[in-house]
Amino acid sequence: MSQLSLENEKKLYVVGLYALLHDVGKPILRFARRYIQKLELGAIADDAVKAVENQFNMNIMEIAKMRHEEISKMLINNLLGIALSSRDEEYVNMVITLTDRLAASERGLAPEVKEFVENVYREIEQGVTTDAKLSIAYSHETSPLLTPTWMLLKTDYLKHVGLSAYVANISGRWSGSNERKRLATNFFYQVYQAVLRKDKAKLVEFLVSLLRELAEKELWVPIEPLFPHTIANLNAIKLADAMGMTSYSKVVLLLLDMLRTAKNIFGGSITRGFIDTVSSILKTTTSLVPSAVYWSMVPDISLYSHSKLVAAYTLSSQLSSRLRILVIDANSIQAFIAAPVKATAASRVIRGRSILVELALDTLIEYALTLFGKLPMTNVVVSEGGTVDIFVPDLPDFNERLDKLRKTAHNLAQYLGGVIGFTIAYSDPLELSDISFEKAIKALAEGSGEKTFAEVLDNLSSNLAIEKSKAGCRPELIQVEGVIAKEDEIQGFDSITQEPVLKNNDKDPYRLVVDEKTKAYVDIIAAEKLSLGDVVATPTHMSLVIGTVARELIDILSIHVYRRIGNVVKPDSESIEKIREALLKHCKEARELLCRLTVNEKFESNIALVPLSPAGALYLLISIPLRKEIHDVEDLELLRATYEVIHAVLKAISNVLTDLASEDRDVRVWIRLVNASHAFIFTNSLKLFYNNIGEEVLEDVAQAYSSIGNDVNKLISKGVDIAFGFMFTGLYHPAVLHVEKGVKGFKLIDLDEFGVIAVAKMDFDMFGEVRALYAISPSRLVTLSDFVNIVVAGKAYLKAVDKAKQLLGKGMNIDVIPLYAGGDDVTIYGKWSHVVYYMDELYNNIKTVLKPLTASIAIAIDDCTAPLLLLYNHAVELLEGHAKKVKASCTIGAPYTILYPKPQLQAGQEIYKDEKYLRCTVVPLEKPSIFYPWIIDPAANWNLRLLAKLIDPLDYVSDKSLLKKLEEYKRELYILTTIAHEFGKAVEAQMRLDVVLPIEILYAYAWSRRKYELNDLKKLLEEEVDDENKGLKLLAYPDDIVGKSSVEEALRILLASKPILDLVLLALRRPDTVKPSRIYSESG
Repeated sequence: MSQLSLENEKKLYVVGLYALLHDVGKPILRFARRYIQKLELGAIADDAVKAVENQFNMNIMEIAKMRHEEISKMLINNLLGIALSSRDEEYVNMVITLTDRLAASERGLAPEVKEFVENVYREIEQGVTTDAKLSIAYSHETSPLLTPTWMLLKTDYLKHVGLSAYVANISGRWSGSNERKRLATNFFYQVYQAVLRKDKAKLVEFLVSLLRELAEKELWVPIEPLFPHTIANLNAIKLADAMGMTSYSKVVLLLLDMLRTAKNIFGGSITRGFIDTVSSILKTTTSLVPSAVYWSMVPDISLYSHSKLVAAYTLSSQLSSRLRILVIDANSIQAFIAAPVKATAASRVIRGRSILVELALDTLIEYALTLFGKLPMTNVVVSEGGTVDIFVPDLPDFNERLDKLRKTAHNLAQYLGGVIGFTIAYSDPLELSDISFEKAIKALAEGSGEKTFAEVLDNLSSNLAIEKSKAGCRPELIQVEGVIAKEDEIQGFDSITQEPVLKNNDKDPYRLVVDEKTKAYVDIIAAEKLSLGDVVATPTHMSLVIGTVARELIDILSIHVYRRIGNVVKPDSESIEKIREALLKHCKEARELLCRLTVNEKFESNIALVPLSPAGALYLLISIPLRKEIHDVEDLELLRATYEVIHAVLKAISNVLTDLASEDRDVRVWIRLVNASHAFIFTNSLKLFYNNIGEEVLEDVAQAYSSIGNDVNKLISKGVDIAFGFMFTGLYHPAVLHVEKGVKGFKLIDLDEFGVIAVAKMDFDMFGEVRALYAISPSRLVTLSDFVNIVVAGKAYLKAVDKAKQLLGKGMNIDVIPLYAGGDDVTIYGKWSHVVYYMDELYNNIKTVLKPLTASIAIAIDDCTAPLLLLYNHAVELLEGHAKKVKASCTIGAPYTILYPKPQLQAGQEIYKDEKYLRCTVVPLEKPSIFYPWIIDPAANWNLRLLAKLIDPLDYVSDKSLLKKLEEYKRELYILTTIAHEFGKAVEAQMRLDVVLPIEILYAYAWSRRKYELNDLKKLLEEEVDDENKGLKLLAYPDDIVGKSSVEEALRILLASKPILDLVLLALRRPDTVKPSRIYSESG
């Protein structure tokens, strides 16, 4: 396997960086024009102008007259010192032309076509501005980003989710592949043909009509950088509103300052790590910037995603004329995460294993990129939780490299206990022209049979399924709880997971036996939950140390070392062990996988060491001391501490890293700040974005970061490749102040302190089919993947911090722990009422950005003594067995029978032909609406949104709490739920008259005896809730029934209330399971 020479490697990265930044001039040009039009005003805009004028040594008026290609080239040449040869520049433009014309780029259009489209868009701008009644003219520089999920509105996606779809037997029977062809034929091909025919009238009419329709829908995102608070509060709104909230000033100021700082740190070296760093900068600054407004028909493609894709094409095609898509898929993730079968430290192990999965997948990605040409992360084009798609060149020895990767993946899976596995598959070879969006819409509409990107992805999915089917085990191996091991290799069983603990030091190198020597260490990582004689295997040991540092995690610093033996690149596990040992020597307290490092006289840092030796990687999970304050990455004091710790770690390992870096060994380091999307590259411009920053504090933070810059600069000069970036992960965990032997400290709250706990899971409906639809356009597929990951992971983790900050002033916690969020999947756990509330908040917050995409939710609830494994698995069963069958629905606690009137359906569609009512076992997530399809019926008013409102733990601490008002009606609630229970039994008895009649009498009697109390309760539930939850929920006897309805109808509606009211009664019986836990005072 030949390696690139240093000269060719440098050329590869230079051309790749140029491709990555080929459109960087777009936000600068748009800002310049906006500033002149007085659409950007204020201190930030003025500073952005200074930054632009200083960078280009030109007046902002002159820059506004330039083309974005010219600005991009000037910035690349002036700031980064890159000057491509005309041949290489033409090559990059050719790549863009072949792959992305008429999707996100105008390059490659014939001059007359280009002029025609420009003239057309002048009329489109006028038409949209007039028809949509916009106060700001719609244009290239004023358009916000249209959310990528808008395309679903042009399909019948919403007709295949929810109860109406379920009763028609079409729930989930939506095909992204079929819709892809229909969308190509009826939409994209029509536009394409109009361009070719130069049919100006049709093109203008078609696109103005579309944009006018979309303008009135809440599908537009204002343009600004990805600050943590931006992500947490991101909403899609109407076009006019988003136009007014857009800020190119922030984008341009942060973009230029970050690029300048990065260049200074790297000293002009164009390395793999530098491309990764620049890609991270683009992700932060341009993810919400439209790549194109004119050429993509609608502005729904992210500049970052498009740029990343072009760079991936360019880098791969530099190494081979053909490329392949490589997929790495992590299997049995849920089984691995939910391994604990005992309550002992289960929360830490589950949190640790969740992060461990991400680290394992990351290290395989790193090795794959290294194997196939030392490619940067730009070539990871699509990521969906446990699955990633990577563009790699189709090299002559492709199969040999693939074998190395598969062997490493197998060894890593065995090292992690054998439950988790990694499947690796690949597509057929494809030419760059096969990726063309233009070619795809022609092939789909005309039925030409030409190879398209969509077909390549379909082929890849088939190959992945085949590879998964090959998984198995040898007959001489035994399997214990999913862990494969030879019988004579087993020493014992893990005290937490019951997985085998192996005798062999190579296979289970960090197994841990609790004895007198290790007890103090074990008490730290397992919260004093393990006893003498207990034993844990390597994966559990690593999970415990990860879980120990998770709440105050500030950075994940990963080190990857590969050895070149001849032409073969192999993971260097021996070097990983040397680095681990070198770091431990600098620790004040050193254990096998935990280091307490003295940072300065003020504090020490706990660092979890996670050696994934089979893949040649060591992950350092760096934390700061547990404290009362919420871990807020936008707190500059916290940032200063973060930078100081990273500097201390780099200082401790710099010698061993430089000793290892050599001609026959590659050493690569990633510095990823956790959730700090705005500060992995520190710039002084942050003072403009945060009003409360003092100059002295800013100077201290800048000084701390400059120390990191100096460290990195020295390491790069010694041959170590370094990259900066950020990642989203769950930090929040409720903690309490405690005093032990007169010493104050903070500790994480154990689950058994919550009384009643819950695990909640949320999956987006038919996301695999949605992905198949978007395969029509590579840029749109990559945008969808990037956008969904930012929204889902960012909101799941950062919203918890927001909620915690609301309660901090009252000395209370929000008692939820976000476990995992990535791709289309979210898992949280904690105190049951807080979990219900937070999952509802999260669903609604995500839905506002990703509409019309729908989700299915399951919430399993049990006593705090229940093993977390069982609760986790129960949540999975509820999700798969109930909520996901209906789609866009929720199962809470247990499946209840709920009755709905049967809708009118076509012959043969009914699934309950002979029954009077439609039965289901799920509750709706909210009231029916244009973006939430459900049968319109009073039963739908009993939904997850209402339950979250009634038991709102943040509201409970106020005197106006709805739950506190409901305490007055506890007896009435018991009566109603008892009647509902009896009616439920009658339903199971086929609604026999002799069973139903006594219940009807009981219902009428209850209303007669407690008329005033029940009417007051009805009023509270129907009118005193917020506007979103108002609506009929109970039928009063006789007022709502006699001459208007029936008692049976009243009972049917009451039956729908039972899942909600049962939990309201639980909250009333156990207020301790609703009230937020206290952050105790010193005396507490």
